[in-house]
Amino acid sequence: MISPVVVGLTPAKAAELRRGEPDRKLSWADLADAAASGGFRFAMADPAKTTSGLTSLVGVATAAAGTGAALRLEDVKCDKLQGFRTGHTRTADTSAALVDSFAERQDADALIGYESTLLTLNASGRLKTPLELVYPRDGIVQADYPILLLDPAKREAYDKVVSWVKSPATQKKLMDNTLRTRLLRFDEGARIAALWATFAGLSGGPDGGFDRFYRGERLTVLRFGGKILGDKEFTVNGPRDLDALRAFIAADDFDGNTAVWTALGEAYTKAGAQRRAEPDRAVSIVLMTDGESNTGPVIDEFLRTPRGPGVHTYTIRFGEANPAELGRAAAATGGRMVDANTTSLLDAFKEIRGCR
Repeated sequence: MISPVVVGLTPAKAAELRRGEPDRKLSWADLADAAASGGFRFAMADPAKTTSGLTSLVGVATAAAGTGAALRLEDVKCDKLQGFRTGHTRTADTSAALVDSFAERQDADALIGYESTLLTLNASGRLKTPLELVYPRDGIVQADYPILLLDPAKREAYDKVVSWVKSPATQKKLMDNTLRTRLLRFDEGARIAALWATFAGLSGGPDGGFDRFYRGERLTVLRFGGKILGDKEFTVNGPRDLDALRAFIAADDFDGNTAVWTALGEAYTKAGAQRRAEPDRAVSIVLMTDGESNTGPVIDEFLRTPRGPGVHTYTIRFGEANPAELGRAAAATGGRMVDANTTSLLDAFKEIRGCR
């Protein structure tokens, strides 16, 4: 399960910060500026002792850096952080203690914490008015809850538990009972491809550059789990096209399996058809996955299957995906692999866009 760190604002303060623009999406930068001017007081757990407090500071620092990439020490602007901390009027050593303190006094404009924690508080009836949950537009950090294998001899039992936890029925029960968000596999396209569209928007839209969608660029997106769940072609000419891309990717119909080589084979079928129709058109494939293929053909079967020439595959590995297999597939097709476990997803995206 995952739960982002978000901002729960009182409705009155949310309206004030939007300055008469009801649909305006607030940012960490907005909150930091309001806090620095004395117009925003918030409750947040101690950053030195809690993940929720620390990730909030990271969000502000990243927004202030304005680089659009993973935060580096040299990018941190202490004046912005100090301004944000000015509004930090209530704290606690744990998220639970912070919630109790906030609910008891209700004298702050906002509570910063895990989405699941804030949703639970809103449903508890302890507040005069439920908080409005804000997801800052300049980025949020997701908290996940990994299950780690400590004893290799227990691998078989561990795999059974993990399969049960990741099953759709169990994920639904966890969502209902904990208000956390279910697991979304990167190979299913939900988060990495959403990053593509988001980054294109943040970097100025479809108007050139290695790290952007250029105007008129055509993409065929295949969403997959244990089979192909959908495919659609997009031509990027403006914000509406990026919105359509996001909506297609966000469809919530994924299953619990991963057919990596089935999906890549289908991608080559479509790429071959495009090349035959337009021989002068450059076509490449980007494969992104956070898990090992557990359904359909294995990589050796994929590599033995004839493929049309001139179509390279670039792979992005994340999470538990098999780097050796992704590297083999990329090398065999003239592409390359980028490991997003050793860099940010944004940097991985930029690297792939630069070599396509």
